Amino acid sequence: MGTWLDDSTFVVQSTGSDERSWLEYYGHPHSTAALFEERYHRLDQDNLEVTMTVTDPQVYTRPFVAMKQKFVRSTKQELEEQMCVPSEALEYFKTIAAPAALDK
Repeated sequence: MGTWLDDSTFVVQSTGSDERSWLEYYGHPHSTAALFEERYHRLDQDNLEVTMTVTDPQVYTRPFVAMKQKFVRSTKQELEEQMCVPSEALEYFKTIAAPAALDK
């Protein structure tokens, strides 16, 4: 669940993550007591900054920023068509997914 901090910052806090997962691809651990806070801050019309802070007193001595990333809106981005009809999904699995699985 998230809340608006102000007009340009949305904050999401989550807990209860499976401790077998990693914080990132380096394999840093966390406990089930970890608190993850994501802040989505709109810098301006075309720029978004996302910050992930981890608080886990069972594993780390103090909270830390695990990720900070900026995203820029692309006005030329084209989205691929997505299947939303079950018959199209079935056709996809028959013609593409199933044959690809057999090639392994």
